[in-house]
Amino acid sequence: HSRHDVSTVLAIDVGDLPRHYEETPIFAFQKKAGHRNILLPDPDFYNWLWYQRFVDPYTYEGKDVRAIFVGSSSGGIVRRDDLEGAAQGIPRIHLAKVFHGNPLVDFKIADATQCDSEETKRLLQQSEFFSGRIDWPEQLRKRFLLSVDGNGATCSRMVLGLLSNSVLIKYRSDSELFYFPALNVGEHYLDAQRSEEIEEIVRSELENPGRFRAVAEAGTKFTKRHLSQGSVLSYTAELIAAYSKIFRY
Repeated sequence: HSRHDVSTVLAIDVGDLPRHYEETPIFAFQKKAGHRNILLPDPDFYNWLWYQRFVDPYTYEGKDVRAIFVGSSSGGIVRRDDLEGAAQGIPRIHLAKVFHGNPLVDFKIADATQCDSEETKRLLQQSEFFSGRIDWPEQLRKRFLLSVDGNGATCSRMVLGLLSNSVLIKYRSDSELFYFPALNVGEHYLDAQRSEEIEEIVRSELENPGRFRAVAEAGTKFTKRHLSQGSVLSYTAELIAAYSKIFRY
């Protein structure tokens, strides 16, 4: 691991949706595609203690051939019309409605957040797709783990999906975390731009069991190599040292 003796001043935008700083070198934990913010590892690496205690108790073959997502209703202000209409502007609500009762995909809202009123929050909590919390051991029973952006990328869900013996399916997103450029779609994870593509992936696995096993294995290998505590800290040290060298004056 690299060792650096660095003394520098830097600015970090800690928001879920950091501003686009065109001319100023501002650090952030994530950004929108095309934005120039400098990315640090997200805080979930620390919150999850570098994921060192994470263990997937199920083998790839031992998992149910289904996809699952469990998360909050973040991604926009939830209004009553979103619950009664299409909710296209809030992907998580939209997909929860699309997949309700689907035999291939379990899509659950576990926490009612960012609602425009207490009445909307109550209606969301009473909806057919609201589940409350579902712990990770239960989610890991599924062979496919879905990542769907809320206010930004799903930080811990991305790492856990890659690290698990399941296959990570990343739903369309323009949010970036620091390691995304090193991930290859089709090798480390699967991509879905439409809800129908998620169903197609699961159906393909049902018709040809084991088809995506190599993707699950490659995702795990990538995470253990590049997203370990040592690798992430080394990346951070090199990044800040390079920043200090360029901007110290």
